[in-house]
Amino acid sequence: MQIIKLKVKDEVYDSLINLLSKFKKSEIEILDNKSDFESNQIYLKNELTGILNEEASFYNLDQLEDRLEKIIKSHENSI
Repeated sequence: MQIIKLKVKDEVYDSLINLLSKFKKSEIEILDNKSDFESNQIYLKNELTGILNEEASFYNLDQLEDRLEKIIKSHENSI
């Protein structure tokens, strides 16, 4: 199956969707307007902004191990 990305004017959008919806689901699938790429791009841009604005928290390896150990201990008896 191939993927096609189209930019469609508002005036013809409904007609195009109507035409595409006449195909069987096994023949054509209408994907969301927002692709995974765009969602990832927005997420990563927000993360980068947090880093550049010094709002992000960073851990060294020892801090990470301590943090994970505390989390593991807090959930050991819940299994």
